[in-house]
Amino acid sequence: MDGALLALHAGLDGVLFLQDGVIRRDQAMAAGLAGSTVASNVYRKRWLWLLPRVYDVDVDPATPTSRIRATALWAGDDAVITGTAAAWWWGLTDRGPTRVEVAVPPGRRMSRIDGIDVFRAHLDEAEIARHRRLLVTTPAATCHRLARRGQPGEWPGGIAPPGSRRTRRKPLDLPGSHRPTLGVCDKVPMGEQHGLVLTNSSQPCPGP
Repeated sequence: MDGALLALHAGLDGVLFLQDGVIRRDQAMAAGLAGSTVASNVYRKRWLWLLPRVYDVDVDPATPTSRIRATALWAGDDAVITGTAAAWWWGLTDRGPTRVEVAVPPGRRMSRIDGIDVFRAHLDEAEIARHRRLLVTTPAATCHRLARRGQPGEWPGGIAPPGSRRTRRKPLDLPGSHRPTLGVCDKVPMGEQHGLVLTNSSQPCPGP
């Protein structure tokens, strides 16, 4: 659902609840606030400025949830969170991303923001899913992308390799369409987590 349309139906409290206390300016106005009220809330520090036109309301702005949610709202309703931020969003890693990666359609002009990596691409629809009201790359696509960046013997994105001493998170209860088992490419597998086999191959991996 379009962000402003969500705010129109859910109201201010509803959209703040659904978006973990993060809201975009057009959503606040769709929920009934005047532009001057939004500006006043920011000026009086009732709302904290996170990114252009994106604000935090009574939550910690430094948490991974706030940073990822704010990035997605800033980049647009069709933006897709990728990389380590997507892995964290799915619960594949306990380590919050140091930078948030987001994919936007080619041609979209975006300002440079510290801590955010924007890339322009048309992602395959099979690589995208909506999770917790955010567009993110699927677990399979996320792990494929992280694996291709890794070096032999390393586990990309802080995802725990099998047999590691670090306590694993409880396995995800993913919908069937997001629970693929990927084949191994022509290199040594880098590990397995939640039924996803990561490899260091530069060759395309089978799977969705």
